[in-house]
Amino acid sequence: MTRVTDPVDATRDATSDHRSWSTQNDTSGAQTVDRALGLLLLLGSGSRREGWTASELAKELGWSRPAVYRMLRPLENHRFVRKSSEGRYSLGLAVLELSSSLIGSLTDLALPALRSLADATGATAHLTIVDSGEAVALAVSEPSRVSMSVAYRVGSRHPLNVGAAGRAILLGRDGKFDIVTSHGELEAGAYGYAVATTALPHVEASIGVVALAPLDPAVVEPHLRSASAEIGSAMRTS
Repeated sequence: MTRVTDPVDATRDATSDHRSWSTQNDTSGAQTVDRALGLLLLLGSGSRREGWTASELAKELGWSRPAVYRMLRPLENHRFVRKSSEGRYSLGLAVLELSSSLIGSLTDLALPALRSLADATGATAHLTIVDSGEAVALAVSEPSRVSMSVAYRVGSRHPLNVGAAGRAILLGRDGKFDIVTSHGELEAGAYGYAVATTALPHVEASIGVVALAPLDPAVVEPHLRSASAEIGSAMRTS
């Protein structure tokens, strides 16, 4: 006997299958988002300032290494995660760039300390962070009581191994916060002084000054550390 399918039943079955497929995909998508957020939260926990290897992430999260790599790849492509030359992963600048107002808030919080630093040293003060393996000037303040100073543009980028600001960050990766100096590396005749800072949570950064004439590092260093502490305090109380 030939069975005749009721068109209404067929439509109902198709709709049910579609809803089941959609629900399964919605669930899968939600799980992917949940896993990505868990990974980002772990990277941002601050428990490993040097960053995490894929094996360490897999062990901590209870995932396989291939699963970790599959999750890291798109996050790295979109700069939510960055990979160091040593193969360690940490949060990328896109985490901060999610909101332009957040960047503005960081700049606003840093500027009072940078203004004080610039006036105390008579040199252009700057807060520099890491983005995509380069040093980037996040905030800059020029001294108010000198006739000439070094012009340093917000957003300026340069390799981490060139200039005091970038090399201070590299030193900070080894847990060392000594003052770093430079001369003529980024701008002919300019003198740079910087120290790594932990003022910005989960963000590699340095604070420094650049001057037209040489300064005494022993005199500059306390001002750099004071400005770093002031920015850190402003971050904690904001």
